[in-house]
Amino acid sequence: MRKFLILLLLLSINIISCDDDSNNTGDSNNNSCSEGEILCGDVCTTTSDNPQHCGDCDTSCSDVETCIDGQCTSSLCTPQNCTGCCDGNTCRTGGSSSACGSNGIACAQCSDGECENNGSINQCTTSCSPDNCSTCCTSSGTCVSEASDAQCGTRGEECVSCSSSSSCTSGACVSDSCLETCNGCCLPDGTCINHLSANADDKCGRIGGLCENCADYGANWICSSGGCITETCRESCTGCCNGDTCVSLEEQDDANCRHFDSWDSPAPSCTDCGPLACQEQPGWDRHVCYLDAQSLSIYLLDGEMPEFDEDGDSWDPYGLPDPFVTLSEYYSNSMVGSPAMDDTLFPDWSDNPYEWQFDTFGLWTRHFYVVDEDSAVHDIMFWCDPNMTIFERDRKHLINAFIDGEVQECIDSDTGGIIRYRAEINY
Repeated sequence: MRKFLILLLLLSINIISCDDDSNNTGDSNNNSCSEGEILCGDVCTTTSDNPQHCGDCDTSCSDVETCIDGQCTSSLCTPQNCTGCCDGNTCRTGGSSSACGSNGIACAQCSDGECENNGSINQCTTSCSPDNCSTCCTSSGTCVSEASDAQCGTRGEECVSCSSSSSCTSGACVSDSCLETCNGCCLPDGTCINHLSANADDKCGRIGGLCENCADYGANWICSSGGCITETCRESCTGCCNGDTCVSLEEQDDANCRHFDSWDSPAPSCTDCGPLACQEQPGWDRHVCYLDAQSLSIYLLDGEMPEFDEDGDSWDPYGLPDPFVTLSEYYSNSMVGSPAMDDTLFPDWSDNPYEWQFDTFGLWTRHFYVVDEDSAVHDIMFWCDPNMTIFERDRKHLINAFIDGEVQECIDSDTGGIIRYRAEINY
């Protein structure tokens, strides 16, 4: 009887053990499954990427989810689940030229350039070239926003650094010496082209600026008042031309205005007024760059007279001339000017300078007439024009002798006669 009870107990234990093995639903240490798999029911499966058993045997993902690293995740690529860019519903890193982007945007293929990170996002950068850069391109392919002495160039050419004795002017390194002294425009090699030749199509520029070849801009570009413009704009515009763009009278401002002595018709090139202002010119249907001031004062200081007249004779039969000076559009015998200085070739009014005052548009039509005072008919000894440099310099030359009120000379090249004066602006 005792043996029978022991046999019955052992049989019961064996039955229980078999029941436990048949009910295993996920023991990862079960020796019947490969490494990385667990037994779900009677099937060994992974749970890291199985949407029916995601993370464990009992978790299944919905139809719009996929199992990634044991987590149910939306199968749609969106800004919420992709820090790179979306290639369809696949999230890419977004840092390559074939798939560029950030924050879940659609991946872009960079066809002309590279995918670069600007500090916050990845984006395609366009390779710097003459087609997309008006200044110059750095060695890394970046178009600089504004040319400078350190990065000088124009129309997409490679940036260069100007030497200590040159300055970047209109996108070219030009000798400072030429820029400061040339009575015309300067070639990049420092050659000065005088102002009479500076309106040629291949040497176009204003005083103190760079000479340009208008053909570099394209066909049908011409030089007008020191600037390159298109023939089409010149013939159709009633204001001034900024390259191939017409700036009408109503649109003109200090940055785009006529040069004060531009007579090209219908339209010259626009200029930047610099220290001047774009003003309506009295008596003309146009605006020009001119002084934004109340008036101009010219103070006569002294002079040096030619010893003889054009026939080689003395000015007065009984001694030296008695010079006086007028500043006017023309001369007549009845005009009144400065006090006459008796019997001298070196008149000096500096102790009490004689003053002429004009409105801001009045000076540039005036001439100095130096006259020998006689009892009957006065003799014109010589004449010359006041220095108008202030109106011709570009922004690099805003402060000059005219504005500073320094002494200037008016010289007659035929006789060698000289008048010295000082000009001041009355604001």
